[in-house]
Amino acid sequence: MANGSIAQLINELGKLDRNITNNVKKYCDEAADIAITKSVNELLKPVPDKFKDVIDEFYNAYDPSYYDRRESMYDILRLSSKRISNGEVSVVLGFDDSGMSFRKGGTAFQLSFVEGYHGGAVGTDHNGVGVDVPTYRWPPDKYYWWGNPAFKSDSPYEKFDKWMEQYWEGNTFQTIFENNFNSALERILSSNAIFG
Repeated sequence: MANGSIAQLINELGKLDRNITNNVKKYCDEAADIAITKSVNELLKPVPDKFKDVIDEFYNAYDPSYYDRRESMYDILRLSSKRISNGEVSVVLGFDDSGMSFRKGGTAFQLSFVEGYHGGAVGTDHNGVGVDVPTYRWPPDKYYWWGNPAFKSDSPYEKFDKWMEQYWEGNTFQTIFENNFNSALERILSSNAIFG
């Protein structure tokens, strides 16, 4: 074998090696992008339904159930995900009391969602008598005086927070990501040449 052809063969093998390395890196990056987005969406998918279940449980705990503000309470969950850059996803999970249509958030959000009270108010009545435990006001349609303390059940906030904690512990992002990455890489490799 001539000296020039060995050098040429080594040169060609070097090009092939760089080409394979570049393609593998490109395909792995592509698979990672697909897997990250899919994994985040998969992980977040059951969250809104569980939130609604928690709100339903809260309202179902109160009897007689003569009021229903579920839709307003449903509207306080804020959940979104967005790709920021290569390999990074921003997840927003929180609550916004402006979504509550009754009494426009604030006190209602604190008393109902955070503390678990079914109605009631705090403050002072028209005679200056104050209460610091949520209390129903009476007579109906006038609400001049403090009545009985408001019914309290499990806090929807605490219940949802506990579920989220258990959910994150039981579902490792790494396992979900690895499955999605392997699946995406397999699809990419089946339709692309690694040597090309």
